Amino acid sequence: RLYLAKHGDAGDPETIANLEWNIAKAFLNKGHMIEAVAHFDRVLELWGNRRPTSKFAASLQFIISLLKVLRSLYLPTRKIKQIPTKRMNNIFEATYQRGTALVSVDTSRMVTDSIRFLGTIRKYDLDRVSNGIPIYASSSALFFFSGISYKIARKLLDYAKSHIRPGDVKTLLTFRFWELAMDTLWGKWGKELGYDGDIVDRNIQDGDLFTAPGLVFWCGLLVTEQGRFPETQAYLEKLGEIGDVYE
Repeated sequence: RLYLAKHGDAGDPETIANLEWNIAKAFLNKGHMIEAVAHFDRVLELWGNRRPTSKFAASLQFIISLLKVLRSLYLPTRKIKQIPTKRMNNIFEATYQRGTALVSVDTSRMVTDSIRFLGTIRKYDLDRVSNGIPIYASSSALFFFSGISYKIARKLLDYAKSHIRPGDVKTLLTFRFWELAMDTLWGKWGKELGYDGDIVDRNIQDGDLFTAPGLVFWCGLLVTEQGRFPETQAYLEKLGEIGDVYE
């Protein structure tokens, strides 16, 4: 507000975009998701990444993007992937953050935005995309949470896993979070949980207030269904601890 009052129409669009992005991230971290989405929309518009304005255009783009994503999964090509520019990586990062906010306030839009997002990101070298692996891993939820297809979700997760670098514990935790959620919901309860309290704590300290507590939650849900109640209590206490620290 102060910047716009001082500079008005002469203000630098890039500065305004960066201010909007920081405001959006602040709302996201505070859990004010509706406000976060509004500011993420604004920054992405300033960067030239606008959503379709009509329902017909949005539906058509959704269908085309979905077909492209499925084709890339089942009929992969050897075509060299593009390297994203810094601006494109910022767009990817902001879109991913907006999707995190949308989960809580507008599930329908989250699904359509995410598919369109995947339709764009599939053209780029995943190793060079900011948060590329978490983006692909999280997109699996569109198919397994909805019950549409375990196989498609598994393919998205496998593609993400193939790009995880050794020692990248932050990305590995994100992958395990989505895989555990999928396996729990689809009744595949035989795997080891892969829970590491130190990695969870490290990710929370880095500001990951979505996937790290989420992994604790799904671990607790699974051991509850398995009747391992002492372990359930430990996960409940961990979630309580995270909540106290977050407050």
